[in-house]
Amino acid sequence: MTDVNSWGGLAVIGFKFNDMFTTEAGYGYSQYELDASGADTVANQSYYFNTSITLAPGFFIVPEVGIVDLEEIGANDNDIVYIGAKWQINF
Repeated sequence: MTDVNSWGGLAVIGFKFNDMFTTEAGYGYSQYELDASGADTVANQSYYFNTSITLAPGFFIVPEVGIVDLEEIGANDNDIVYIGAKWQINF
């Protein structure tokens, strides 16, 4: 049997400027400790910001930038920065 203790949380805030632009920012955190392995506690954090741009009814583009921080407490940090976008058409 393996004993794992973990917890996490998420916070998101958004604002609609008008029917064309909506912004959103978020933060997530999770932490776990695997007691059987004797390893350190591992924590993960992520931050993001995106803007939804509506070009026509049912058609929008969402550019996003974010950081994923994978860290083992007491060890080196591993940060991943990403930039991306999606587009979507609702029929």
